[in-house]
Amino acid sequence: MSAVLNTKLASKEDYSSDNDEVSLELDEEIEDHSQELKAPRPSSRFRSRSSPKSKERSFLKNLPCSRGVANLTVMIISAGFIALAVALIVILNRGNGTTTCEDSVCITGPLANLVKELTQRSMLHEARALIYKQRNDGREWRTPYGENQARDLIERDKGDVWLDLYPASVVPKPGESVMNTMGDEELWKHLKDLGISVVHLNPVRRSGGITTDLQWTPTTDGGYDRVSLQVDPLYGTDDDYRSLVRTAAQYSGYIAGDIVPGHTGTGADWQLAMMNYKDYPYLFHMIEILPKDWSILPTVPEGHDAVNVSPDLERTLANMNYIDGIIDVVIFKTTGVKETNWAVTREVSGVDGVMRRWVYLHLFKQGQPTLNWLHPSFTAHELVVGDLIKTISDLGAKIVRFDANSLLGTERITDNSTHAKSLFHPLSAVTTQMLAMTVRKLGGYSYEENSILSKTLLRLGQATTFGPDLSYDFTIRGGFISALLTGDTRLLKLQLDLMLHYDVGRGQRAIHSLQNHDELVATFNYDEANPDELFTFGNVTMKAVDINAQVIKQNYAAAQADGVRLGEYGGLSTTLTTLVAGRLDIDLNGAPASLSSHDRQRIINGTLMLAAFNALQPGLFQVSAWDLLGALQLNSSDVDPQLLADGDLRWLNRGAYDLMGYHPDSNGRGVTGLPMSKNIFGSIPKQLTEPLSYVSQLQRMLAVRSELKIAVGDLQPDLSASVSNVNSSDIVVLATLLPRDFNNAVQIALLFVNWSTNTISPSLPVSSIGQYDINLGLPAMEHWPNLGTEYTIQNATLQLSLPPLGASLVVVSAQ
Repeated sequence: MSAVLNTKLASKEDYSSDNDEVSLELDEEIEDHSQELKAPRPSSRFRSRSSPKSKERSFLKNLPCSRGVANLTVMIISAGFIALAVALIVILNRGNGTTTCEDSVCITGPLANLVKELTQRSMLHEARALIYKQRNDGREWRTPYGENQARDLIERDKGDVWLDLYPASVVPKPGESVMNTMGDEELWKHLKDLGISVVHLNPVRRSGGITTDLQWTPTTDGGYDRVSLQVDPLYGTDDDYRSLVRTAAQYSGYIAGDIVPGHTGTGADWQLAMMNYKDYPYLFHMIEILPKDWSILPTVPEGHDAVNVSPDLERTLANMNYIDGIIDVVIFKTTGVKETNWAVTREVSGVDGVMRRWVYLHLFKQGQPTLNWLHPSFTAHELVVGDLIKTISDLGAKIVRFDANSLLGTERITDNSTHAKSLFHPLSAVTTQMLAMTVRKLGGYSYEENSILSKTLLRLGQATTFGPDLSYDFTIRGGFISALLTGDTRLLKLQLDLMLHYDVGRGQRAIHSLQNHDELVATFNYDEANPDELFTFGNVTMKAVDINAQVIKQNYAAAQADGVRLGEYGGLSTTLTTLVAGRLDIDLNGAPASLSSHDRQRIINGTLMLAAFNALQPGLFQVSAWDLLGALQLNSSDVDPQLLADGDLRWLNRGAYDLMGYHPDSNGRGVTGLPMSKNIFGSIPKQLTEPLSYVSQLQRMLAVRSELKIAVGDLQPDLSASVSNVNSSDIVVLATLLPRDFNNAVQIALLFVNWSTNTISPSLPVSSIGQYDINLGLPAMEHWPNLGTEYTIQNATLQLSLPPLGASLVVVSAQ
């Protein structure tokens, strides 16, 4: 894979901007930066009352010599002033290829060329050019932007069912780019037939870094360390992206893109910041270490720009008031690789000739310097708003996702001089709300990955009112993964109760997602600032921290028994299909060839149950390519060791895929060199020929979702406590009050989900549900799966049968 990734390296001759105007504006800026040296124009209305000629005559009259000598003297003096002015202009002229001026400081020689090249490639420069092109013609007032517009996306734009695609894992169509492969019209025909209207693209911008000899370096975080606003040549071009958007529109679809507001890669912007050029240092959370203190800093190895700070040095720098402090969470913590959130640079020569060493914050990997959202220059705002304009107004995406938006601020804890907090800081909420309003002003929608302050659910509802239109559903995600792993539904039911208590989920703001590019979360999402908060866990009242400890122990044991690798934060580096097979005790050695048709169907049914739980409740639903194909996790031996060296195991759940079966031999690889996952279900066209396949049954499920308008329904409390004939811990019953039809009739959709590996026959009293009386004179309607599952209503009790890891949706009328 390293060899493939290294194809990203390009010399400066290989780099070309898609925006010629940006380069032109840069040249004009360089050439015209000394305009303040020009003399006032003769037409200035502030000219002297005495003309220059009258002053000359007065001066000549007082000379004790002849008029000719006087004239010669004036000419010599004038010529001297002109020569001096010309010399100053030449010195300050930035048009010279070997001179670059930054305010009063001029850079000469090779460094000038480097600064010019880096500036041309910087994201901040392109962002500013895009911002300044926005017309001040009143159009910014035409789009509502103060509050979230989720309902418009669902009802007006029909954008409530999404497909998640990870470009780094796409196996391209022969002879085509990744972007063109995702824009294949045959694919979009199938997506429309399935009921999918939005394709979410994970990052497609050039990512990684750039060296001082202008060579591109590979990504360190799977594309989440962007260094350019342009599409990475690995995936295609900006024009390919625009073509994808046009193809989607032909099939009433939209593209959703990713924005990373918290950090960048070590690209041109970072190199200019380390050189202390203009306002580039203000972009990042970086602090200059005084030379007198360099003796405490570690040596940076040859060939590296920086080295991670040890815990001891972190404490020392906090005590010396260089850094905020010891941050509360260390993401991707790996002994000997990343032990803190800080790094120190090598000695870097600034544009002023001063050598500097910096300490900088990287809440993610060392190659991802954190942006500074609190600096009064607002350079971080410019960069990210320019990114939004590029994504929506230029490339044409309809929706943007804010990655890791809960980590946009850090602050020292006042009662502890060496510690600081970062997760869910109020600055994150404020910044996310501002960005969300900007997206709406541009005519788009936004959603947040980390559900701002989601660990404080009371504030989540408040934040999403004015912030992003949608929130990724981390609230109950850990609960359904926990129930899948163990059959224990206590965590899931607790999280469902919390959603309803804090009105999270009733407003159609949640995106209920299956697999994604990250690890699967299997923990309790509680407020870490209040670990002693009490909750009802099953029938016991427990502290939040104790619930989480019990859940982690239980889930980890179950996952490890199935051969799943565990990530740093309770995440499972695997796929949902792998977990379903493990829960059903199906041996995957030699799969898929070794699987019997019976076991294959059992896995299909189990994964469909997960889809039903997420798709048949209010909000948006997102399925991934890995889910559609039934992808299994990769083995560590399948992945380039360099990708796993820093402890990041997510590559194991990011196997490459071929949705349309372009490569029948299954030997294709993603453009990053990732091997293709072993797939249980097969390609989309193949599955559409099989009535009981995952894709065919999902198609019927999504049709029911659309018919009943479940997306804009009103979620009611779980009814499993009222169920008889089964262990209530095995089952969840989601009740959704459906939107009233043209007859103003009241209907309630009852989703029964069996989390056990046994067939169960639950009975639910339905004479009344909540405040509604059920009309038993009207027959119930089983809407899904409608493949022979039996149900009856006798003595005001609904009875049905559910297969292992099975689900069924029944609709009853109320009054």
